Amino acid sequence: MLPRQFDFQRGALLALLAWLISGPAAGQFHNGLDMAFGQQRVQYRTFDWQTVESDPFTLHFYNGGRSLSEHGLYSLLTDLPTVESDLQLRLDGSIDVLVFNKHADFRQSNIGIDGTDAGNIGGTTTIHGKKVFAWFDGDRAAFRLQLRQGLYRVLLRQYLYGSDWKDVVKNTHLYALPGWMEDGMVHALAG
Repeated sequence: MLPRQFDFQRGALLALLAWLISGPAAGQFHNGLDMAFGQQRVQYRTFDWQTVESDPFTLHFYNGGRSLSEHGLYSLLTDLPTVESDLQLRLDGSIDVLVFNKHADFRQSNIGIDGTDAGNIGGTTTIHGKKVFAWFDGDRAAFRLQLRQGLYRVLLRQYLYGSDWKDVVKNTHLYALPGWMEDGMVHALAG
């Protein structure tokens, strides 16, 4: 009877040990879908991009977006003197603006995939360097506000980090401005 009880204790100990080892081994691939490489979004349609430009802005649009991009260009040219006056800074260089007719079209692009917030890229104007990505949600006033926020953000980053890529590399280490502070400043300035 004693050997049978010994086998039961040893079996229970082995089962407990196997259970403890298998837990972390199964959980090591929990980030499998959140990898930083090989990410692409499905594009359901092709975009035939065209441009509308007036110094210092170049707006890129696709089929059905000409009037929207012309409205955006008018808004940016109208808002630029106010933004420069508020920040007491002149825009250095030009700004490229990609105008999407709707948010669903923006979501098809690979813009904004950086592994941090790929699931929720709506609601904010996306900026990469001096490129602003904006989309139309049915309200021209909201679209203009989105462009104005993008303009403030570009000029604010130009003020903090510089406009030359060498200055940007040097100054990003000096000024560690949190994202929430930059967002708050842009929203407060743009109104």
